[in-house]
Amino acid sequence: MNARITRTIGAVAAAAILTTGLAACDKAKDATDSATSAAGSAAAAATSAAGNAAGQATSAAGAAASNVAGHGGPEAKPAVPSTTLRSAGGTEVTITDAPILAEYAKYGYDKGHLGAPLGPVAPLPDHHGKFLTLKGGTIYWSEATGAHVVHGVIGDKWGEVGHEAGKLGYPTSDETAEGSTIKQTFQHGTITFADGKATVS
Repeated sequence: MNARITRTIGAVAAAAILTTGLAACDKAKDATDSATSAAGSAAAAATSAAGNAAGQATSAAGAAASNVAGHGGPEAKPAVPSTTLRSAGGTEVTITDAPILAEYAKYGYDKGHLGAPLGPVAPLPDHHGKFLTLKGGTIYWSEATGAHVVHGVIGDKWGEVGHEAGKLGYPTSDETAEGSTIKQTFQHGTITFADGKATVS
């Protein structure tokens, strides 16, 4: 066979082998890329699922703590065991009563609408409860009812009937809104604010 033909056939064969090898490499690379992409997607999905589960658990725990605290049962733990704040008058006030501090924390401490304390936590005259007066309302606590905020028009109405020593007793909930109506429950009744007027029932 002619040497030139032999070399040509050899070159063609080598080119075919090279082309086949390159095609195989490309396929392997594509497969690797697909596997890497799939693994990345699976990892992202797992991370997202874990994040969602953690978020739901945190939300459920928060709702449970709020629900327990709102019904006069064991008090929710405060965000911090104690806090020292500057009162509206400029003096330092340290709050260590866990149920009162937990209720205050729900409303954002002095940065929330309740504002800074006007003085320290103090006992009530009946010796069954305590209170913390703030710029925007007062937190009342008793062992039987837990800690709850009383303020605004409903707070004024409660004051008219004697606060905790009157016929309604201690608050058993914070204010709740039902449409344009606001209600707050007490040991022996409810104060409802609607159409610009507060009524006791």
